[in-house]
Amino acid sequence: MSVFVPAAFNSYLLIATPHSSSTAALLSLANMSASIHYQYYPCNCGRDRETGVDKSCANRHGARFALNESYGMLTEHTDVCNIGHQVLHNWVTARTLYKQHVPPTRHNAEVLAACALPVVVLLRRPVDALRSDCERAWMERFRRGKIKPRGDLAWQHLVAGAAQKLRDFAAFDAGWRLLAAARPRQIALITFEELAAAGRAAVLPRALEHWGVAQVAPFVDYKGWSVVKSRYVNRSTPECARVVADAARAAADLSPAAILGRGCDVAAVAAPFAAQPPPLRSRDPKKRRCARYREPDAPLARALGCLPER
Repeated sequence: MSVFVPAAFNSYLLIATPHSSSTAALLSLANMSASIHYQYYPCNCGRDRETGVDKSCANRHGARFALNESYGMLTEHTDVCNIGHQVLHNWVTARTLYKQHVPPTRHNAEVLAACALPVVVLLRRPVDALRSDCERAWMERFRRGKIKPRGDLAWQHLVAGAAQKLRDFAAFDAGWRLLAAARPRQIALITFEELAAAGRAAVLPRALEHWGVAQVAPFVDYKGWSVVKSRYVNRSTPECARVVADAARAAADLSPAAILGRGCDVAAVAAPFAAQPPPLRSRDPKKRRCARYREPDAPLARALGCLPER
C-alpha cells in the first residue's frame, strides 16, 4: 500500500462565479491532484435589521456588503465579501485547495496581490448564472407540490432584485477578467462555457498546470454529484425565462464600459504587463506570508481604479 503526498504541498485558490458548477469542478480537481479541498465562509454572520450589515465579524474575517452595494445581491453566498488579511494568510499556509466566490473589489485585489497564491478563476456568462440562480429559487419554492412560505419569499426577493443581481454577476465577470489581464502570471481564467464545449477532462488540467500541481489520478466527472443541483444548473423553465428577459431589459447599462468605467478595458490594463516579474511561489510555508500592503505595479494600479471601492 502506498500513500501519495503532493510534491508542491501548497495552498491553491479557485474563485468562481456563483452557479458556475464550481463545486463539481472543485471535486474533480481535488481528485485529480489528490488534494484536500474546502470552502470557507468568512462572512457567515447575520445582518443588522437597520443597516443591512452585521459588523460583528468584519474585523476578524471580512466585511459583508449591504444589499444596495455592489455584489450585495450575491451575498446569500457568505463568501461574497471583502476578505480579511488574516483569512487569506490562513489560506496560504493551510495546504488546501479552496473554492470561493470572492468578488473582485479593490480590497480583495490588493489582498491577493500581496500574496504569492496562484489563483484560477472560473467564470460563467452573467445571464446564464442568473438563470441558474432563478431555477434554483423556483425549484425550492415548492415542496411535494405545495408552495413553501419561506421558499416563496426567496422567490419574490429574487424576482424583485433580478436586474441588480444581473448587474452584480456582470461586475463579478468583468472585474475578474480585468484582474486576470493585469496579473496573468498569478490569475488564470477558465469558463463554464469552455467546460461545456471542450469537456471538463480537457479544460480542468489547465488549472492544475497554473497551480504547478501534477495530475496523479484520472479525471472523474462530478457534475452530477448532486441530483438536485444538476437539475437547476442547466434547467430552463418559462417562469425563469421571463425573469431573466425582464432583468436584461431593466439592466440596460450592462456593457463592459459601463460596468468598469471609461478607459478600463482589458487591453488597456494588460498592455504594460510584459515587464512585470512573476509572483513568488515558495514551497516553504514560512516564506509564504501575506504583506499588509504592497505598492501595486502599473497594470494592477489601473485595474484597481476600475473596481468597486469596497
